[in-house]
Amino acid sequence: MGRRPKALNPNDPLHAFAIDLNALRDAAGPAGKLGATCAAAGITRSTYYAWLSGAQLPSGDLLEVVVKLWGGDVAQWTERRRKAQASVASADVSEVPHHPRPALTFEGAEKAALEADRKFMIAFQQLHVLTGRVSSATLAKSLPGFTPFRAIDVLTGPYAYIHSPDQTLRARTAVIGALHGHIDDRETRDKLVLECITLASHAAKLAPGIMGTLTSGVRARKGIPYPDIPDRYEDLRHKKIMEAERILHKLGFGLRAGEHAAYVLLGLLRLGPDQHWEQIEGPDTARIGDIAEWVRRFYRKEYAANSRETLRRQIRRFIETGLVIQNPDEPDRAVNSAATRYQIAAPAHELITTYADDGFEERLKVYLAARRPQIE
Repeated sequence: MGRRPKALNPNDPLHAFAIDLNALRDAAGPAGKLGATCAAAGITRSTYYAWLSGAQLPSGDLLEVVVKLWGGDVAQWTERRRKAQASVASADVSEVPHHPRPALTFEGAEKAALEADRKFMIAFQQLHVLTGRVSSATLAKSLPGFTPFRAIDVLTGPYAYIHSPDQTLRARTAVIGALHGHIDDRETRDKLVLECITLASHAAKLAPGIMGTLTSGVRARKGIPYPDIPDRYEDLRHKKIMEAERILHKLGFGLRAGEHAAYVLLGLLRLGPDQHWEQIEGPDTARIGDIAEWVRRFYRKEYAANSRETLRRQIRRFIETGLVIQNPDEPDRAVNSAATRYQIAAPAHELITTYADDGFEERLKVYLAARRPQIE
């Protein structure tokens, strides 16, 4: 019935919760299906699969709606959720992936500043995990002036490299406040929020000694090499690129689907290496520069501002195959406008989110039969 979350680990509190939630879903029959659940709870398919894959913990109010729909005991599941949050709060998050620091050597005050920032990031990420890893897109919606890009930078660290300590502290405090609203366990939440704010303030006081070095280096991307990336994360990137190439091959790119096209697809979908295809949100619009920045940030592929014709050629292929719509927000915009935006077409977007589903091949046949033109 629907797709099965993969590699769930019963020792992980979020995964253990998801295992039980899957069992309840299966016992619910038709009420547990994707369409019925999304309609009743007002959630997207991405959220539905994120709950069942252990990537995200349902909020208390939505859990109540879903448990009632699936015939479960609300009080029992509310307590299960509380225990899952408590387990997450007490877990060791020192290995939670975050954007590594630049591979430079610092001493004295500079070393102390980086250590203070490291301690903050550990607590900050623990707070994020406690929310069930709420997405950057969800956070951005509740934060005035924030985009998903900005939320990601604050959550993972790079924001501090290119902004002043005061700006960084304000942004971090805003995100901490947004995360606070996604946690029901009041005692655990308030304790960790206070710790995060205290550590963020301390890091901001020590930061001026290194901000000049980091800011100039990152902005010019000179003098500071890309950080060392853990092997496991490099493997995830390679796997995601290969999957993107296979999807494009199936969608009509034939043998001409390559790495550049895969980068465009991943950039348009805002899909990171550690995300599953069913977690895709949107569809959203993006400029060529947005795609290049996403690919640089998450896949370590550099497209210089004066050499992005490669991406534009790939975009034209996407348009020719009906995968992308140009300027959906303003169809009359000039073709050569710097503001030109692109968006994955809704039918293709919906199909791609089901890539790992058992029924993907059948949906693909229906999609290809309905779509024209195609690349031979």
